[in-house]
Amino acid sequence: MVLDSGARVPFGRIADMEQWSSWIRQKNTVHIRFIFEGKSKIDPADESMIRILLPLVYIRKSSADPVDNRFRIKEKDLIIFLINKNRLDEANDWLDNNGFIQDQFNG
Repeated sequence: MVLDSGARVPFGRIADMEQWSSWIRQKNTVHIRFIFEGKSKIDPADESMIRILLPLVYIRKSSADPVDNRFRIKEKDLIIFLINKNRLDEANDWLDNNGFIQDQFNG
């Protein structure tokens, strides 16, 4: 229904915003910038990342936009992820296995 109306879905998939808001208030999240090296064909809104990672923003050619259901990742895209600190190891494994490297600037 949302898609039929032309609306966009934030983060490209469903997300429990009440849970994420709670983790943010409890300081159980961290945001980290990653660069996609193009080593695999993945969807940064992959449902296997639920409760682990939330893709927030992508930067392509100096232009920043929110990740939504229309976003298609390209090599060298920089993505800012909100990460659940309690599942940081899982997040890092997923990112590493799917062709992401941490941005060295990360500021």
